[in-house]
Amino acid sequence: MRAMLSFTCRELDLTYDEIYQELAIFLEQSPEDVCRKVPPDDATVLLKYHRRQAQRRRVFTDLADQLGVDVMTVFSAVSAEGAMILLEALCAKRIAEAVDSAH
Repeated sequence: MRAMLSFTCRELDLTYDEIYQELAIFLEQSPEDVCRKVPPDDATVLLKYHRRQAQRRRVFTDLADQLGVDVMTVFSAVSAEGAMILLEALCAKRIAEAVDSAH
């Protein structure tokens, strides 16, 4: 198993050791425990899932902060894609307001 940890997963461009290290952080377990419990193929899928969820939480939290509402309101009201669109629209609105106030 140790030799396998040095192999690189082309899909993520990480070694399996790096994959298990990152998964251990998400799962709040030791890398050794994660390595024993999660097969290599499942590890890549699981890491991609946790990365997507972390990105989703960041986007929703940022949107809630900018709107001045509770993050649970955003979670219940919009999809991840919708939250990204709203964040981009808020950024564009601030830029437009800055340009207007400069004139």
